[in-house]
Amino acid sequence: EFPGFTVKAFEDSWVFRCMLFLGWNMAALTWFKTVYMSKTSIASATDGAYATLRHEAVHLAQWNRWGVLFLFAYTICLPAVFTLRAKLEYPAYVETMRVYTENAPDHKTPAWVIPWIADLFCSSSYLWMYPFRATITRWLTEDSAVIEANLAP
Repeated sequence: EFPGFTVKAFEDSWVFRCMLFLGWNMAALTWFKTVYMSKTSIASATDGAYATLRHEAVHLAQWNRWGVLFLFAYTICLPAVFTLRAKLEYPAYVETMRVYTENAPDHKTPAWVIPWIADLFCSSSYLWMYPFRATITRWLTEDSAVIEANLAP
């Protein structure tokens, strides 16, 4: 589905090493057809690492669909309040939520997932890319119900 897709460690890039040194902290980043993650995440087999890869796969699909427009919308435009970044991140975080729901023994979205994602959208983590917490929580709750219904026996 993603020809040329690679996963590389932040620590193997001098640019990302500098950013890490300056205090930059992200779980992963998709740049063109490369997903950058920490060496620890790459080596682990945790739900979190798997969720991160599935999340970044959504961004790879967006890149395949939109090309340079994806790059412009996501990184060049200031990613703060009312930008396309929230529109691009939302389906990726729905995929993240899907992973945690699939991996839950009862196939129910864990209680911490929706508030955690809402915090990311409405905080400095993404420069307040969507400042309406009640709205993002409602959307996530609706999508959670669809995911759970699709996983039901």
